[in-house]
Amino acid sequence: AFRLGEEGAVEKMLSLALKPDELAPPIARATALSELGSAGIAQAYPTARKILDNAEEHPIVRAAAINLFMSLPQVDPREGGNIVRKALFRHIDDPSRLVRTEAIRVLVSSGAYQSLTDSERSRVDLAIDEVRDALMVASDRSGAHMGWAMLCEARGLSGEAKQAYETAMKVEPLTTGPRSNLAALLESEARNFAPAQAQQMMLRAKQLRAEELPLLARDASLAPSNAFLQFRYGLALYLNGDMEAALKQLKLAVDLAPEVEDFRIARDELEEMISQ
Repeated sequence: AFRLGEEGAVEKMLSLALKPDELAPPIARATALSELGSAGIAQAYPTARKILDNAEEHPIVRAAAINLFMSLPQVDPREGGNIVRKALFRHIDDPSRLVRTEAIRVLVSSGAYQSLTDSERSRVDLAIDEVRDALMVASDRSGAHMGWAMLCEARGLSGEAKQAYETAMKVEPLTTGPRSNLAALLESEARNFAPAQAQQMMLRAKQLRAEELPLLARDASLAPSNAFLQFRYGLALYLNGDMEAALKQLKLAVDLAPEVEDFRIARDELEEMISQ
């Protein structure tokens, strides 16, 4: 009902997230929070904060509540200041390792890291080693190195981020994600370099996107009903200059998930670009 946008579904999801464990298992409640976060439902923020601040809640539910802050506005005019920082910083020392590592990860990845004071940032930098240790339990998987690269990039450590993206590609050459992320990082940094070096960086980014394209096509064909994969493939086609094919994929993503606003906006904007 929630995925189809049915009336009253948001309220039911919020109610499910708050049920006691004996009425709804923690994994179901965590999933409800994750779905609300993925859809960017702003009214889920008070529920997430209530769950997070209850030390008696199951860690997996509290961790899901933390993840919800990734998709919420950074600043709430009613409260003032950075709401992610206010909600999460005090949890970097939580007794639960899962809760504290997720709090650190979201503080950094959401952009709230930039709003921290110097002393707060130092505390996060010291604590982030634990996040890295948690990621590197699966160091034979690309996702571990990609996750670390994204955290480094958010902290302005572009050199370490690039190295981690490269490692992610070496560990699992056929996985998607590291190439696109590294390409975007190179493109954003190129403007700060001399023309000759900037051109080399842009060529490397173009090569990475070209290498990623058949991998995304593979994923899209293996999961034809997965709207997000169709959307990612459509964006990759657009960035590689194939507008018509990109529009076809974006339309498919909208058909599969008409309730996702980002999909509709991307489709409409590309349609307008092509028509001009």
